[in-house]
Amino acid sequence: MEDKTIIEFKSLVYRVFLRFLRGFVAGAISSMVLVVSYSGSDWSELRSWLSLLVVAGVSGGISGGLLALDKAIRK
Repeated sequence: MEDKTIIEFKSLVYRVFLRFLRGFVAGAISSMVLVVSYSGSDWSELRSWLSLLVVAGVSGGISGGLLALDKAIRK
């Protein structure tokens, strides 16, 4: 049988991971919404538009994830 502190630690790690995941997704979506409105003139600009979405998603996700980790640490 596992020690109670080990179970509590696993629960804490799981909650922090979920908070990080939610923050990452929320940050990515909020940044990507700003880029979605970009309208290119033809299909040749699709690649640059998709790369803008990826950059916005990653940068927003990182900032959202860092805020979630900050909240977990300050708890």
